[in-house]
Amino acid sequence: MCTAEGRNLVFVEGQGGDRLISRPGQVGDMFDLFGILRAQALNPWKSAEIIETKARQL
Repeated sequence: MCTAEGRNLVFVEGQGGDRLISRPGQVGDMFDLFGILRAQALNPWKSAEIIETKARQL
């Protein structure tokens, strides 16, 4: 998320609790990690296809 002043923040939800990351270095690391995950992710249609195939195999 981005504040009105243009400062980037990251809100992380997890099983152990939630946290707000505001340190620029940590925010940058999280943006990099998210970019890597997005690059490796399948598109929604391919994901649905795999789920349907696996469900039929049950």
